[in-house]
Amino acid sequence: MEVRQGPATPKIHLLSSVKKAKQATDALLLSHRIVSACCKSGHNGMIAVVAIGTLEGSVYVFDVKGDRGVLFDGGVSRILQSLDVLKIMHGSSRAAAVLRHQHGVSIRNVFDTQVAYSVILQSEGLPERAVQLSALCDKTSTSPDFVHSAAFKKLLREDADVWMRRPITEDMLKALAGDVTPLFPHLYSRLLQAIRPEHKTWLDRMTKEELTSGVRPEAVRSARVRRARQEQKEAARQSPVLRLSSRQRLLLADTLPLCRLGYSQ
Repeated sequence: MEVRQGPATPKIHLLSSVKKAKQATDALLLSHRIVSACCKSGHNGMIAVVAIGTLEGSVYVFDVKGDRGVLFDGGVSRILQSLDVLKIMHGSSRAAAVLRHQHGVSIRNVFDTQVAYSVILQSEGLPERAVQLSALCDKTSTSPDFVHSAAFKKLLREDADVWMRRPITEDMLKALAGDVTPLFPHLYSRLLQAIRPEHKTWLDRMTKEELTSGVRPEAVRSARVRRARQEQKEAARQSPVLRLSSRQRLLLADTLPLCRLGYSQ
């Protein structure tokens, strides 16, 4: 199945069989070193679908619920675990936790745009914050190729098992494309340019923390609390009254404290 599209919109491929999934993943592993990715699951914690986006604008949607063999025999797990393919994701902790607990799959080699934005905030003397993908796109002037329809947004609010529904609808495919196409190259390149070279090691550390926050939530939560307290003490020592600059106010707009989210969706 392919979504109807205009001349400038990405081509979306729905892959529901092991054979077609393997053909796609073999080609992706052979020809791509960076892809965008997102995983969707139901309230029961089972992966329903994995979407992979490419630099050329193609989106590959793997129906894991329709055929569980797609994840392993179809090669999707090879991409997620590959150290040779960088995955650009937004809020990778939930997907990492579900894949690890339910399927024994560990996502590796990730650039998380949520984490990257937190590192930028910290480099400006601000606390870690959570930001939704749509808000991050607005902040970086990144226009998604697809936006959720009002009807689909309503469905997402009302049904926690939207991604478990079958057949996969055109609205679902467009929503998945809207979640991966902004990540690469646009968000990836803009955030990477905004991170100072001396903060790259910190980015790596924070990314590893994000990937384990759903696997070992208590340990990561404790580390974040300790870090927040230390940052508060340091801020109070250096400047008892914090006055935010215009740039700092813009960076903090439309963000949430990390504790409000539990771990990223």
